[in-house]
Amino acid sequence: MEKERKSFLIRYGICFAIASLITFAIIALKGFFADNLRVNLQILSDSFFASGILFMLVYGLLFISSEGGFIG
Repeated sequence: MEKERKSFLIRYGICFAIASLITFAIIALKGFFADNLRVNLQILSDSFFASGILFMLVYGLLFISSEGGFIG
């Protein structure tokens, strides 16, 4: 049980780290601290949406693959 929990935490920790890196990269590339509040909220929204949609698309591909959708 403890080994499964440790594996679970490591797996989700890595996913969280990658999502955070994507989010912070988009924030840095768009110049978060250079604009007013309205533009900063738009940048935050874009960055969280982009990382979330990327992870959902990867999950969808993994689900389709596990169901046998790519077997010719």
